[in-house]
Amino acid sequence: MRTPVPDAPDLLTSDEAENTSVLPAAKRYKLSNAAVHGLNTEAKMMVDAFEAEDGHLEDRIEMEVDGCAQALSATEMIVELLKEVKD
Repeated sequence: MRTPVPDAPDLLTSDEAENTSVLPAAKRYKLSNAAVHGLNTEAKMMVDAFEAEDGHLEDRIEMEVDGCAQALSATEMIVELLKEVKD
């Protein structure tokens, strides 16, 4: 079973998060530690990609991070369901 983010011992701190959107999205979708770290990496790539463009950078990244978090959450749920079916 997934370790919910609020109780995760190796949870990213706000200082380690690449973007302020990472931790709220991770908590909202109860992502595992691995997914949170993946989301942080994705946010870093988004910051680098969007940095050259001007206007609403934080809003765009927040939307992208939230979308990625939703996808990661759904993927983790599917993996858990598949494990249950195999058992």
